[in-house]
Amino acid sequence: GVIRAATSESRPEPESLLNISTQIAEPDNHSCNGSLTLEWPGEGRVRSVEVVLELPKSVTAMPDKFSVSTVMAEPEILTFKLEVDPSSSLMVGDSVMTITALYTTMSGQTLSSRKTVSLPLGLFVTRANPQKDAKFKTTLEFNQAAFLVKT
Repeated sequence: GVIRAATSESRPEPESLLNISTQIAEPDNHSCNGSLTLEWPGEGRVRSVEVVLELPKSVTAMPDKFSVSTVMAEPEILTFKLEVDPSSSLMVGDSVMTITALYTTMSGQTLSSRKTVSLPLGLFVTRANPQKDAKFKTTLEFNQAAFLVKT
């Protein structure tokens, strides 16, 4: 069967998609600050922007939802804090945060943009100095050249 019988029923292609970029600070004691930047590369502006952060079960974000009335070419910066409950019995199976933004263009189209971000390992582990007489030991082998670690 025919899905769209006439061109008058066709929808125009979106002008552009909302750009989402992120920055996440170095974790400290199972928490870190982050920011996300929304930028509209097209003409005019987008309105009614709703942003949701989807996180692994043991991670919380404050806030985890944002509402922005309009976004234009001038970047809109939103900040949040991520925390992991170190006493949580949940094993982290995934360390990815998904950011989804729903918005309405000037032509009335409702669109979405999505970005996935790998969360830093330091958010999920407790750092400890190496000990020769430790009760439990782990050996790690890497397939990459060593790099300098700041302590």
